[in-house]
Amino acid sequence: MALKPGRDNQAIFDISYFMYSTGNRGGVVCTASGIEPGSGEAMDNASQRVEYAPNPSGRKAIGMLMNDVVNIDQSRQILNRSKDEVQIGDKVTLMRKGWAVTNFVPVAGVAGSPSGTNIPVDAFLGATGLIVTTNSNNTVSGLVLQYTATVNDGFAYPKVGRFLSRVDHEGYAKVFIDL
Repeated sequence: MALKPGRDNQAIFDISYFMYSTGNRGGVVCTASGIEPGSGEAMDNASQRVEYAPNPSGRKAIGMLMNDVVNIDQSRQILNRSKDEVQIGDKVTLMRKGWAVTNFVPVAGVAGSPSGTNIPVDAFLGATGLIVTTNSNNTVSGLVLQYTATVNDGFAYPKVGRFLSRVDHEGYAKVFIDL
């Protein structure tokens, strides 16, 4: 999955989080499971972790991942800086507020996909970083998003922004992130 070049150049970015798993740019990451965030500024605190959660239960959405996180042997090859790759365990760039064109959305015609004339429509965090239009249990592109809201969370999936377009023929949609 990926991002297209079109994006907000005046967006608000955050570079205070580490990612300890591989992942493609364009999805929404959330707090790591069972990890307490650092106190104060915590810029170099290793507990400032984000990840793509298979189940967003009890997690807080942090931002849209703007780097490809890879796990390569750097004694044999180098990071592709033109693709904005970072090594696993390094800091990542997260977009907290702004818009981008991403394919981390369900394909057109599937539950959770923005369609019709209801644009703009609210966007919610789904499983593994997907951005969906519903805030409850769904089956999206064969992935079963199993999560039940509890009294304390308010919504089943946290709201991350809104869709500014429908999914195009290549599977991309324009999403405004507001976290």
